[in-house]
This record gives sequence, structure tokens and C-alpha cells, in this order.
Amino acid sequence: MGFLSKMKHHAKKLIGKQVDSPEEVTEKVTDHVEKVEKKIKKSVRKTKNKARGLIKKAKKK
Repeated sequence: MGFLSKMKHHAKKLIGKQVDSPEEVTEKVTDHVEKVEKKIKKSVRKTKNKARGLIKKAKKK
């Protein structure tokens, strides 16, 4: 499932409950987006560091 389809699903689920106002739904969705963005940034950072480490090892040989 792609990122956008996950977001649509998350928003539809919140709207379907009809407990929250539209403002609260948008707030929750933006919070969710921020959490996902942080996860993506962390994973990108980890892969960059791993690549640097592998390059250093290759240069030593």
C-alpha cells in the first residue's frame, strides 16, 4: 500500500467515525503525516551512514 493510499485510508477511517470535527480530523492526519515523515528521514539517514561505512571499508582494502 502506497503512502498516499495509506493517508486516504487513515482520513476516511477518522471521518467515518463522525465523532470529530473536520478541524480535528485534519489535525490528526497532519500529526500522522509528520510521524511518517520522521520515520522516513531516519531510515534514509541510516542507509546513508551504512553506505559511507561500506565505502570506507572498501577504501581500506
